[in-house]
Amino acid sequence: SIKAITQSGDTYSQSRGGRFVVVVTRSDFNDKDLADVIRAATLDSNSTCQIISLAIWGTAVTEEGLSQLVNCPQLEVLSTSVGPFSEATQSRLARLRRLRDITVDETKFSVDDLTRLR
Repeated sequence: SIKAITQSGDTYSQSRGGRFVVVVTRSDFNDKDLADVIRAATLDSNSTCQIISLAIWGTAVTEEGLSQLVNCPQLEVLSTSVGPFSEATQSRLARLRRLRDITVDETKFSVDDLTRLR
């Protein structure tokens, strides 16, 4: 389950009608852990990841890890302290048609970076 993957520390996972809200602030939570959470939120091989909101603050997730979110087409909200994003990651995130809200904090995005991300 997602709770088992996120383990200890400040984590939160809630299912809303089969879709997931996941918040992780555990400093050693990394790209592999994120991949495991994405797999756990995918009900079977015929479905897609059911994460609708993801907050990862102060974790060890990198930009490479964030690029895995392309497998989460239901994602509507992303909050992260990872950034800035390369053009490749921006392009992958742009494929998430339901993504409406990206919150970035403690990052070094320039005004131009944020404009492109929008």
